[in-house]
Amino acid sequence: MSRIRGIVAATALIALLMSSGCGRVGFLSDGAPDPSALSSRMFQEPMPSVLEKLGYRVFSSFADGDSVHLELNRIGDHRSPFGDEEKRKIRDAIYGHIGYEFPLEIEGRVLGDVPETTGRITAIDGDRLLIVDSERRIGMDKRPDAAWYSFGGSDARLRMKDSGEAVSLSDLKIGYTVEAWSEGLMLSSYPGQTSGLELNIVSADVGGPDLKGTVKKLHWNESDADDRYLEVGGQRIRLMKFTQYLVDGQMSSAEKLREGDLVELRFIGYSIMPNEQAATQVVVRHGTDRG
Repeated sequence: MSRIRGIVAATALIALLMSSGCGRVGFLSDGAPDPSALSSRMFQEPMPSVLEKLGYRVFSSFADGDSVHLELNRIGDHRSPFGDEEKRKIRDAIYGHIGYEFPLEIEGRVLGDVPETTGRITAIDGDRLLIVDSERRIGMDKRPDAAWYSFGGSDARLRMKDSGEAVSLSDLKIGYTVEAWSEGLMLSSYPGQTSGLELNIVSADVGGPDLKGTVKKLHWNESDADDRYLEVGGQRIRLMKFTQYLVDGQMSSAEKLREGDLVELRFIGYSIMPNEQAATQVVVRHGTDRG
């Protein structure tokens, strides 16, 4: 029984010390602020929400000696430099939430004039655009530089490069040439994945199809999205989950596709499997060259 009392008393003492300041999260044993713990708190709620209300998103945070280095994206304005007064207000908000001051270096991320990628939109999946730069090769196998850019954020900016006219996601088409900037983090998958901040349409010329011909065979496995393909011009072409179907000029679905249809296909821009192409857009004109 005395041992149980001792454990309860020790637990109560620890709680008392933490509530009174000794042993608090964010402090070292000597009472100095712990930059590593404080850096981690920048990603823990409610701190992201506190900063978002001020108009910022945390990009990175790390301990640098006895200080915390915090890098932020400004919501809505991705190009204006961060001023000293702006940084002071951010520090005050953080100190007010944490409850004490500590060495804090703040850096604002701003987009540069040079885009992160310039290429063609080869696929559209909701608010995601697959942008492929066929001129730039990456990796050991020298595949085209390709990445999915998600432009679903409220502060994403899309416009025509020449006129500066704003456009919406619904205005974008497969085949457009674009340049894009991201928030800075890119998943290392292939294609890469990131959140887009800005996009300029360099050219709205979609060009011609990658392949045109008659559908000789259509295979559609309802339960396996990776087992769907058609054969055109002696080639087996995979159909993706995000493949677009345009039938007689209108957005449609794969159910309208039939063997014997004359189709125009646009490819994803890189090989999914050796000797296999994937179509991201199928344009169908019924009644034309049916076999």
